[in-house]
Amino acid sequence: MSMKVYEDPAYETCKLERNFDMYSFGVVLFEFFCGRVAYDQVYTNENDRGLAPIARQCLDDGTIKSIMDPRLKEETKPEDMSTSNRETDQDSLDAFLRIAYACLGEADKRPTMEVVIKELERALNFQEPKQVE
Repeated sequence: MSMKVYEDPAYETCKLERNFDMYSFGVVLFEFFCGRVAYDQVYTNENDRGLAPIARQCLDDGTIKSIMDPRLKEETKPEDMSTSNRETDQDSLDAFLRIAYACLGEADKRPTMEVVIKELERALNFQEPKQVE
């Protein structure tokens, strides 16, 4: 197992900082979303840094559902839900992805764990999420 997949790429070029842990947490959030560990060969064959850069790219180019856990896709199929449930689930999923993405962002712009917890609670409680910067 390569632990580099959980390491902030900036760690190699500067001193260790507290917000580097947020990067690792963002990787774990994407592992939940994808249903695979970050060092799975599916990801490391494409990028030696594993899941994180692939997840960021998929969010940037609008293909994030291509790496979504098939079980999660099945649970959120539109024909299995009413319109209001579908919108609520999509809002929750969007909030979850927004916070996971923010955790992988530039070190000085990453949210604190307090902000992450609040945003994840909002997502789980189907409340309107705040904009994470």
